[in-house]
Amino acid sequence: MADIFLSYKREDRDKVRPLVEALQAQGWSVWWDTRIGVGETWDRVIETELAAAKCVVVVWSKVSVESRWVRSEAHEGLERECVIPVIIERVKPPLAFRLVQSTDLTNWRGDASDAEFADVAAGVRRTFQESSATAAIGEYTKAIEIDPKDVDSLLRRGQAHLAKKDYVLAIADFTKAIESTEGSRQFLWSVYRARAQAYEGLGDGDSARADHRAAFEIEWA
Repeated sequence: MADIFLSYKREDRDKVRPLVEALQAQGWSVWWDTRIGVGETWDRVIETELAAAKCVVVVWSKVSVESRWVRSEAHEGLERECVIPVIIERVKPPLAFRLVQSTDLTNWRGDASDAEFADVAAGVRRTFQESSATAAIGEYTKAIEIDPKDVDSLLRRGQAHLAKKDYVLAIADFTKAIESTEGSRQFLWSVYRARAQAYEGLGDGDSARADHRAAFEIEWA
């Protein structure tokens, strides 16, 4: 299974090849429907690869915006919040995708050091981090269900929520960890610092400063 599922129209194969090569040069594996084996069912392979990929890079062009397959694959990425849209021709993405920031590669010539590709790579990295955070949340949730007083899992799950910018959920986990009597002073220092970051993300400066003070008092007590 590949890290990235590239959704595009076959007529654009030569145009998207530099993008594939640039992504692979970053150390990522890319599936772009060139590896269908003998006897494999086309739609089943696509479905499997799409579900396994951590990121969907969709390439919008004059032909791909009209493609039912590309739209369906892109919609899957949109639902999973892991879609990275790029534009290789002067077209408007389908309506459902116009609220998602696209990277304009119409003038890109394959140089991985260019700012245009850097934006794509940054989006992929961010999506990978969020995918890892989502998987971690699932594992920590299982641990907490077994032992609701597992404060280390509460902290780790809160940090994973923080990585996804789910600040309210992060604060809830950090607060439960603080309210427990199971944590050491060093542990409480870590939780207060983490909750302060979550409050900052919400724009709650007063609560963030209060948690920073609490962490400072623990550190110097």
